[in-house]
Amino acid sequence: MPCPEPEVTVRNLNLTALIVVAAVAFGLSCSTAAKADVPLMTKEQLKPLLGRPSVIVIDVRSRPAWKRSDVKIPGAVREEPMKVPTWIHKYETDKTMVLYCDCPSEETSNHVGRQLLQKGFKDVYALKGGWKEWVEANYPLEPK
Repeated sequence: MPCPEPEVTVRNLNLTALIVVAAVAFGLSCSTAAKADVPLMTKEQLKPLLGRPSVIVIDVRSRPAWKRSDVKIPGAVREEPMKVPTWIHKYETDKTMVLYCDCPSEETSNHVGRQLLQKGFKDVYALKGGWKEWVEANYPLEPK
């Protein structure tokens, strides 16, 4: 399910602290607690693939995150994550699909990626660390 816009409240902060304490107590890390259904691709793996016709990069950031930004990963196509059935037919199933979002643990990318895999796409990946890691690494961006 796509990640909602966060609402910061004392209750949310207390709940978050409780979850972190529980994860540490049980020896869990974020990566093991939130197992990805869709394979991950690192930013280092994606960067040299940009511009290849066999690779389609899809921006599935939340609508508010998309609107707040003036840039995107070069060549990325913006698709609405909650409307996969309306746009999935535009893409060939033999292409490598790389999805990125702005959620922790790639929730939206996984949500969309699962739907693509169910519809016969073979090479579907969620960008590990998503939009945030790409930007923090000062990797290429282009105006949207």
